[in-house]
Amino acid sequence: MSAQTYAARWVLPMDAPPIENGEVIVEDGRIAAVRPRSYGSPVGCSCSRIGGGGGRDFGEAVLLPGLVNAHTHLEYTALRGFLEDVPFFPWVRALTASKAALVADDWLWSARLGALEAVAAGTTTLGDNTDAGVTMAVAAETGLRAVICQEVFGIDHRQPISGILDDLCGKIAAHRRLTSDRVRVGVSPHSLYTVRPELMAALNAYVAEERLPT
Repeated sequence: MSAQTYAARWVLPMDAPPIENGEVIVEDGRIAAVRPRSYGSPVGCSCSRIGGGGGRDFGEAVLLPGLVNAHTHLEYTALRGFLEDVPFFPWVRALTASKAALVADDWLWSARLGALEAVAAGTTTLGDNTDAGVTMAVAAETGLRAVICQEVFGIDHRQPISGILDDLCGKIAAHRRLTSDRVRVGVSPHSLYTVRPELMAALNAYVAEERLPT
């Protein structure tokens, strides 16, 4: 595969000073070089194609690495603004009750909206927490790089830990069918106030055995 060159007025390497009239060279899907432009006149104002090898001149723009959002809930995007004036614990109870009214397609399209908003804002990598379990497919179809963590709840001692773990194992197995070099699966115990200590210990043992991120 031939190299692709992406140029702009400014390139931000992040580990070095900004480069005015810079370019990024991509070979086989990987960044091979970040440097001052090596040909022609200073960057122009149009988004024109560069050379025979492909790429683009973005003109008066800034090229920088994609942003990272380490804690998201894409499937809750459609609930933006919902009960924002309510204290936290009443909000949690209201959210839990409201979630029962949503169906799988609602969660899917809500997550898609969140993913598209992330990409539009320059975010390319996510650490997402999913309860409905739809975000793996959304990350795969939108090209995001992500670790998708299946949320786990369990404060009620009447819920057997074995049953919670069995349910989690089934969800993780389904998620793993959608993993790739860009999208990984993990586990997210929801919080100390929604996951009892015995379950937290069992989850720690499970993720260690399965080598899953948390």
